Amino acid sequence: MIVWCGARAAIGVAVRWLDVHMRVGIHLPQYGSVAGPTAITRAARHAEELGFADVWVSDHTVHPAAQSYPSPYLYDPLLTLT
Repeated sequence: MIVWCGARAAIGVAVRWLDVHMRVGIHLPQYGSVAGPTAITRAARHAEELGFADVWVSDHTVHPAAQSYPSPYLYDPLLTLT
């Protein structure tokens, strides 16, 4: 995508242009009943093969009162990335 900058851009005269790229990543499956070392590794490798820029994980500081913490299906975010 080309973004036109400057006062003349409003009338269609290019003063300067920037080539803008969007980086896209995915969230790894680190929680839930389908989470596990195999699923996390497979998702990260597949994301790399598809050209995603990065992978993400979450940390949960708030959880439902009825749920014991940590959840048996929640992988630690720092360990997930190692």
